[in-house]
Amino acid sequence: MRKTLENIIKRHIDNPILINKIVVTIFVTTNNLDSIKNKLINGHILSKSDPLFLELMGIVDEFNFDDLIEAFEIAIPSKESQTNGAVYTPKRIKEFIIKKTLNDIDKPGKAVIGADISCGCGAFLFSLTTQIRRIVKASFSDIYSKQIYGLDISINSIERAKILLALLAIYEGEDIKKFDFNLFVGNALNFDWMSIDKVRKNKGFDIIVGNPPYVRAKHLDSRSKDLLKNWQVTKTGNPDLYIPFFEIGMEFLSDNGVLGYITVNSFFKSVNARSLRKYVTENEYSLTIINFGHEQVFHKKLTYTCLCFISKTKSKFLKYTKSNSHRLNEIQNKEFDKIEYHTLDNHRGWLLNNPKALSNIKRIESTGTPLGDL
Repeated sequence: MRKTLENIIKRHIDNPILINKIVVTIFVTTNNLDSIKNKLINGHILSKSDPLFLELMGIVDEFNFDDLIEAFEIAIPSKESQTNGAVYTPKRIKEFIIKKTLNDIDKPGKAVIGADISCGCGAFLFSLTTQIRRIVKASFSDIYSKQIYGLDISINSIERAKILLALLAIYEGEDIKKFDFNLFVGNALNFDWMSIDKVRKNKGFDIIVGNPPYVRAKHLDSRSKDLLKNWQVTKTGNPDLYIPFFEIGMEFLSDNGVLGYITVNSFFKSVNARSLRKYVTENEYSLTIINFGHEQVFHKKLTYTCLCFISKTKSKFLKYTKSNSHRLNEIQNKEFDKIEYHTLDNHRGWLLNNPKALSNIKRIESTGTPLGDL
């Protein structure tokens, strides 16, 4: 994205309505989308007589959906980013997560219902929509009203998710006055998805994807801290906000569904995640982990991340591998190590590695007298 546009966005960052108009106007203009019928998008196009419109013209020659999503992510106020844990997920990772979850479920594409329960500006929903549409060839209107669900605590984020999805349909030639979205403003910690008829009748979602909000415990408001107490996985330490999203996801996942997250990998060993580790092992969920190790996936964020794919299918082991995010589509099944749950220490932390390395580590640890005993 050009620096000039980024500066304009940052200049108006505390005016979310104006930010939306700036982004929509640039996208519509650079992509030659004329005579738009959709009321939501029409309401976000600046008048050609507006001084800001004149300022915007000429600073960007090309503005695609990746640029649009990035602009919305840049436009998240720093305070909201800190308290809601909003962060931009690279396209290659979003698409890999969605492709894998769709491939792992045994259900016709037109019957799949999927959700992002912390959807932010809708980037995962955008990728989910495009991949579902490749499978079912349905209208965007049908996919939005029957197959895609999203939730976020920020009303601004939900508005931007609607804008993003509406522009996707219009760009692809489907322009109607109004799309019916299943996008809700609410707190995932106490939002009841089973109150929605289609979700209840389906006995949960077939897939749940996303990037759970990473908010440190010290930044949580008192209301969220109270709500955390309702979940099994938050019973130890001072849990960060991403931790209950595993249990929330599994709570609203169908029996044959698949959950796919990108999240921080600190839950392998942190004190705050002891209950989460216990929750996964005791339920014997089928868990696959792709660990990015020390690779910095998120731009300007010092976090260490991994991908997690979970289903309710019973398993005595988890599958684990370490990889670079740029070779996700090259990973072979033989690269995954099977680590039996009974060998993992939920209290001290999970030691995840290949069996030979684990055997050597255990041999070293069993030598001599532990420092604690001394």
